[in-house]
Amino acid sequence: MNTKKMKTLLPSFMLAALLSVPSYAQVTIGSGIEPEKGALLDLKEQQKSDGTENATKGLMLPRVNLSDLNKLFPMFTGAYDAAEDPKHTGLTVYNLNKCFDTGAGKGGQGVYVWSGTQWDYIGTAQNIQGSTLGLLSSLYGTTDASGNLWIDIPSGLDARGATILPFDLTVNSDPLASVTDVTIGLLNGGVVFSPAQAWTTGALAANPTVYSGLQATDMSGLTDIGTTNPWRTRQTVLEFSGLAGCPPVTASRTVTLNQTNYAIVASTSNATSNPAAGTYVTAPVVFRNTTPTNIYIHSNVQWKAAPSMATASALPSVLGTTYTTSDNTPAGSDKSDETKVQPQFTYTVVAGETGTRYKTVDMVFSDVVNPRANPYTITMMQCQGTEDLNGLQTEDAANSDRSDWKTVWGTDVILHGAKANPNYQAGVDPAYQSNIYEKFVSADFDTAGRWMTTNLAAWAYESNISTATLPDFPDISDSNTVPHWYYPNGSSSGSTSYNINPHLGLLYNWPAATAKNTSTADEANVNHEFRQGICPNGWHVPSDYEWNILEKEIYEHPERYSSYTDNSSFPQTNWDPNWNTAINYRPTSTATQSHGQAMKEVCGVNTTIPNGLSKYLVQNGFNVLLAGSYYNNGTALFYSTRAYLWSSSSAGSEIGWFRTVTSAECRLSRRSDMQRFSFMSVRCKKNE
Repeated sequence: MNTKKMKTLLPSFMLAALLSVPSYAQVTIGSGIEPEKGALLDLKEQQKSDGTENATKGLMLPRVNLSDLNKLFPMFTGAYDAAEDPKHTGLTVYNLNKCFDTGAGKGGQGVYVWSGTQWDYIGTAQNIQGSTLGLLSSLYGTTDASGNLWIDIPSGLDARGATILPFDLTVNSDPLASVTDVTIGLLNGGVVFSPAQAWTTGALAANPTVYSGLQATDMSGLTDIGTTNPWRTRQTVLEFSGLAGCPPVTASRTVTLNQTNYAIVASTSNATSNPAAGTYVTAPVVFRNTTPTNIYIHSNVQWKAAPSMATASALPSVLGTTYTTSDNTPAGSDKSDETKVQPQFTYTVVAGETGTRYKTVDMVFSDVVNPRANPYTITMMQCQGTEDLNGLQTEDAANSDRSDWKTVWGTDVILHGAKANPNYQAGVDPAYQSNIYEKFVSADFDTAGRWMTTNLAAWAYESNISTATLPDFPDISDSNTVPHWYYPNGSSSGSTSYNINPHLGLLYNWPAATAKNTSTADEANVNHEFRQGICPNGWHVPSDYEWNILEKEIYEHPERYSSYTDNSSFPQTNWDPNWNTAINYRPTSTATQSHGQAMKEVCGVNTTIPNGLSKYLVQNGFNVLLAGSYYNNGTALFYSTRAYLWSSSSAGSEIGWFRTVTSAECRLSRRSDMQRFSFMSVRCKKNE
């Protein structure tokens, strides 16, 4: 008989023989040696009494593909007859179907015994091992319920740091899978690797296939990242196809390589697209009344807001406590496709109180999932009430003209006291003339010397000037030659604005400011004379040349006097020497940033936004106040939108040099096109 056929049929013959032999019969297969007692079937080639092997052959179980836990299939090829089930109790087979399930995903290949009603696994059933297709990352990776892999690669520019670690991508596939598409999901050209990664389409070479040492580069090469669009994204999607599961079916898995720069910025714009350049909050957000103020937080992360620990103690009494995220409920949502959301942040301040003007609180907007986006801090300023000057070094009026001031004052900000008017007659003179001048603040400006940083409010000249009494509201007919003063935004009786903020000072025509009406035009250079004019003893009205030196100092070092960190955004990197004589705007371009903005006060004199970035009085800022002017036709002009500041230098018989800044622009203008009967603010400079 054919040996091959014999091997195949032998188990069946043996099974039939066993079923036909009485239970007490004993059979030996392989030799004629008597079987061991108690053995129904004994495989034996030789007789050994020492217990060692007595046969080198074995008995092979039937190999079948079981398909139903409760049926004898595939033993019967015709109609199933359940009456046969108990007749085959004890039938033992080796199952080849690795997806055969005995319950709860257990079973697979192995030896099974028919119990009469179901197939029982001999031993402990194993987890079924079907075809596999899986993705794994050594770093950053997260897998969804469908087995798709997301690899969140740092941008190198956000809070996750500049170092981007290399990582491995592993594809487990049995049988081998193929890379079918490497172009889907590309954004901005896809993720850039160094060295460049060539993704090869077609069948994988091995299981597992490992793409090792993938080193993504940072995103600094993308245009405009960090300016108008910090939420830039690079993305590549790879698709792998193969068999998976039991029974195996065609499956696909995607790996998304996503590199997003996460950022939080604040804007004063509610634009739904990227906010225009210049709308980002870089200076304090000011509160001039108790109307709720909206700030728009542009982000691609969920964020929450809270006052910084350093300033939180000032929050209740200074800026109030009402803001939309006071309970730290996250706002916004996570985005990784170069888009952002912009929920508004609303804040309401308490009414202004004494000592609250310029008080600040830092509000920190933080990524809920830390640390992806860098925290973004907004300084929120109270512009109601009055400024707290209690921390300043004080000087009484008697010492404001002291000769040793450089040693005593140094670079400190000084609060100078008001000087009483010895000629004041109570009940006869107006009450406001009880002082010669009111208190003022001064600060050091290095090469430019010491200047007042509040506008002068003087009602009379000091005793060393022959005209001791300064006429008040001007007579239109003589204001080109006779000294007069005027309230900002009012008349001689319209003191409302001044009383709200005495730092506005008074407005003076040129004769009042300089105490002269000469037409000499030789003082717009270094050979200027000190003109005390309306200033206190030891101080003088600065010449045109001295204004140039002050401009130069602030232009070249705005970080000393404003919230600018340097002058790199200014139109010129160095002061233009021609500006010492040039008329009109400096710089000539309509620059969005320049030293005029660094000199303007932040809060403004009313609800008009001055667009100023000057530091506050206590911080050594110059604090130009947009007090406007007065023209001799009886009209107050440009209150809250412009500042006019006299120099002592003549520009002709009826004109003088002055400086002006506006709320609409960041530059400063040197001009002489307003006659001496015009009324302007005065800032005095300390005599050297």
